[in-house]
Amino acid sequence: MSDPDLHIFPYTITASISCCACFWVFYRYLTQIKKTIGFSLILVLAISDFLYAINVILNNFFPTLKIFGIYVYIPVFFFSIFFSIMWCSAISLLVYKSLVNNSHDMTKLFVKTLITVFSISLFFTVM
Repeated sequence: MSDPDLHIFPYTITASISCCACFWVFYRYLTQIKKTIGFSLILVLAISDFLYAINVILNNFFPTLKIFGIYVYIPVFFFSIFFSIMWCSAISLLVYKSLVNNSHDMTKLFVKTLITVFSISLFFTVM
């Protein structure tokens, strides 16, 4: 291993472990009979984490990967960071709403929040 390979080695290992953990969450979600809203919240966060971890691994092995003349690493990195941060805040809001008032249709609120966070993250990434 050359010096740059030693520098990226810890990132590759932690990203690989994170991918394995995300695969476990995906597997558990798919095998679960009753899909709860709480597990759906965690699943979306796991998808975002998986996207970030795959991005780190791809950047370590293929740092010059371009699609349509744009380095893939940069937009995927920023989108996954923006989405993860905003989704964590959204989870807090959704849990608060579910504890305060049980009359809300949480599935509808979950979908609206997911679309909003996705749109804002995409907007900030493109901007």
